[in-house]
Amino acid sequence: MESYTVRGAYGRTYTSKAAVLKDWKAGLDFKIVDGPYLNIADAAANLLFITVRYANDTKSMRVGY
Repeated sequence: MESYTVRGAYGRTYTSKAAVLKDWKAGLDFKIVDGPYLNIADAAANLLFITVRYANDTKSMRVGY
């Protein structure tokens, strides 16, 4: 399984885990650092481990598979 680090896409920033999870579960896009966009459906289809950076890149959390 592959692992990717992502941030909010299209200028979205997050300050809490709850906000990250809400948008992740809603299927919103996230931006792979130095790569394309993805969402929960992409991660599930490809069995990807996803780490989301938030709070000005000072915190991270694992989502996905």
